[in-house]
Amino acid sequence: MAIPSSGWNFSFYLFGDSCDRAPYALSALNMALREGGVGAKREGVQIVSVWCGEKLVFDGDRYELKGVKPNLFEPKSDRKISKIVLKTPLRLKSDGKRVAPDEITALALALSALRRLDEIEGREFQKRRFEYEREKEAKRLEFVDLTRYSNRQKTKMALGGYVGEIECAPVGEELSAALQLGEIIGVGKSVVFGLGEIKLEEES
Repeated sequence: MAIPSSGWNFSFYLFGDSCDRAPYALSALNMALREGGVGAKREGVQIVSVWCGEKLVFDGDRYELKGVKPNLFEPKSDRKISKIVLKTPLRLKSDGKRVAPDEITALALALSALRRLDEIEGREFQKRRFEYEREKEAKRLEFVDLTRYSNRQKTKMALGGYVGEIECAPVGEELSAALQLGEIIGVGKSVVFGLGEIKLEEES
């Protein structure tokens, strides 16, 4: 994998108590990219800048995190979600097997987001129930086959998943909140590789 001359733009999220360690996390990330490198050839790269919202916190030389505060997740109760766009391949599994397209629903995505939140917060997965008429959904999904090379296992690994759109049935407030969470933290497997990014669209 060659490093593009234009570089990369990517997001870096910290959750919970780890927000208090932001300077250490950013310094470790910078060192990992510069010394550990990226791609099969482990080419070293340099972080040019880091922004927290509209505030520049790293200019390529020094950090300035004074006044930066974590954002609190507050779902908007007035969002009327009508469509879910799967922007990057979605990988959902159940009992170790890939979930079939007809099982990829707004409900499944919401539960996946909440399961991920439980993992982030270090607690066992809590069972939740939502009222949702999944039979009223309409979907346009396509499987995209991706692979990555694992230096640890010395082999290529499958990272394929589904992209496309889900036109939702009426979404209740609690289900909407879970989907809004998924829009931030991602859903499904291999989110740390950029998979499972979703975008919510509302009624016009």
